[in-house]
Amino acid sequence: GEGRVGGGVRRARVAIGLVVAGAVLVAVSGFLVWLDVLGSRLSGYRLAELVTGFGDELTGVPPSWVGVAWYAIPAAAALAWILAFRHMPPSTSPLHVMIGAGVALAAIGYLLLVDVQAGPIVAAVGGIAIGAGAALAFGRPAGSSSPPGRGAPMGHRS
Repeated sequence: GEGRVGGGVRRARVAIGLVVAGAVLVAVSGFLVWLDVLGSRLSGYRLAELVTGFGDELTGVPPSWVGVAWYAIPAAAALAWILAFRHMPPSTSPLHVMIGAGVALAAIGYLLLVDVQAGPIVAAVGGIAIGAGAALAFGRPAGSSSPPGRGAPMGHRS
């Protein structure tokens, strides 16, 4: 019926909205504070530059590959955005679940093991939003006995 079609379109819009908002949050997190050391507040990008530049030369600093690996977080945001807008209208992909989970796990691991700051908190929320949007698009609608959907694009009538 019409109610189910309207609900499907609404569900797709909410799903892609979560994915896009999550990608924006993850990208923005890099500009926020990730580490506060002796009063020096370092954004994610500054922290990655510091570790990449001095990691192999100073004791107490992680190896330089850790700084390079940090760039996987903003790269994941870019990938989520590209996947969402690779076709018009925008749509979700099963890869969004993996991207969201990877970002969320990396950010939560950082929060637990390194420092609790705004950057990793925002990255974790963004990763969760990306994964939740994809799960919403591909999950089974509430009260439905039909199999999970295929992540229909916004406006798609099935």
